[in-house]
Amino acid sequence: CYSFKADKLLPRMSRAHHMIGKAEDVLWPGKRPTSEVAMLFPMSPQVWDQPGIFDATNTLVYFKTMSYMGEIYSQFFSLLRRNVPVDFVEELDLTPKGLKPYKVLYVTSPNVPREHQENVVEWVRKGGTLVTCYGSMTADRYNEPSDVFSKLSGIRQKEFKRPIAYKVFSLKRLKGPDPKNPWPKGEHGEFCMIGYKAGVDADGAKVLGRFLDGSPAIVRKDLGRGRILHYAFFPGMSHWGNQFTRMTDWITLPMELAGVEPPITVDEISNSWPQVEAPLLLSDSGAAITLLNRTGKPRDKFRITARLPFETASVESVGMGKVPFEKTAGGRISFTLPLDANADVLKIKPKRR
Repeated sequence: CYSFKADKLLPRMSRAHHMIGKAEDVLWPGKRPTSEVAMLFPMSPQVWDQPGIFDATNTLVYFKTMSYMGEIYSQFFSLLRRNVPVDFVEELDLTPKGLKPYKVLYVTSPNVPREHQENVVEWVRKGGTLVTCYGSMTADRYNEPSDVFSKLSGIRQKEFKRPIAYKVFSLKRLKGPDPKNPWPKGEHGEFCMIGYKAGVDADGAKVLGRFLDGSPAIVRKDLGRGRILHYAFFPGMSHWGNQFTRMTDWITLPMELAGVEPPITVDEISNSWPQVEAPLLLSDSGAAITLLNRTGKPRDKFRITARLPFETASVESVGMGKVPFEKTAGGRISFTLPLDANADVLKIKPKRR
């Protein structure tokens, strides 16, 4: 279906295949590093809310879908921009054993079986960081209203619906009247909202941010050794739909509180929504870091820091050859290289003993 673009696409595909071939020894056996962050893929609510297929060719998973589906993918894409590996888990994984590997769990689903709501709160008490949003965990698998989560956590939601997100970028921006300061501010800077907001009460919780009318928008409730961060709106769709770079600190806050560090950190491109993604693959052959330059503009110097499970012998760019590197604190390595306008693959080889 893209044959009309063949003159532009085929040369790019050829270049991409050439890069893959040169890095095949680390790409082919590579596996994503173990994640400490999980997102609950909504299952139970789809039985009750399935709106049907609006467009079979729709690849934009936060368009023409239920809001909680659009939200989970928008949050996923927001973390992807920060190079945070994420696992998707199912309701059946919400057991002590299934939750044990994770430090952070995101839940957007309104329907979660009651016994699993109890398991999630108990996981929080043992040190987990739970992130909930507008409408999360307010019903059970049978679509009956459930107060299990609200009673166990003390977080009570008010005035919420189950909306369909037809098109994220066309949802109403819930701005204030002042054009110079249209968005509310909280402990971690400005945050924006699109589409929907709700009320929330939380006994003993700390209000981190308020809506422009003064009501709580973001609350933190410490519970045992863990904590719950609740957003009374859709933070992922708001961040993604507004492409609001100043909201980044709110997006990364759960990882900061839980002590989760991405395996790869890169230079942040200031005042730019497109960033450089750097997914990591690991194997006995070494590591592969694929640099995806979403800005489409080359950069003369671009710094990358990697936390790897082995001692590094060499770093090589498939486009530019050997790259000098230095060892830094915490067993990391750092290096700087020119960045292509599109992509590159870095091959990192371990020292052999």
